[in-house]
Amino acid sequence: VKRSAAEAFFELPSYVNVSQATTTITPGRQKLPDVASMVRHMSHDLSGNEWMELAYSLLSQVTHTTPLGLLHSVRFERGQLK
Repeated sequence: VKRSAAEAFFELPSYVNVSQATTTITPGRQKLPDVASMVRHMSHDLSGNEWMELAYSLLSQVTHTTPLGLLHSVRFERGQLK
């Protein structure tokens, strides 16, 4: 990627006023929960709710192109990669 293209990609639009942007964390702000705890919360009223966290983890790893996701999408069968 050319440097000019990368800089253009991250350049803010002209209507964004950065002089009012803050870099301090608001006092009392609650940290966002991790994905696993949000998935557990979504399935809190289901019996055996561990399945939803596992299903989400597996589906997200297969869906997203990551080395681990790619590993889940292939298998060895009789010494051959399929």
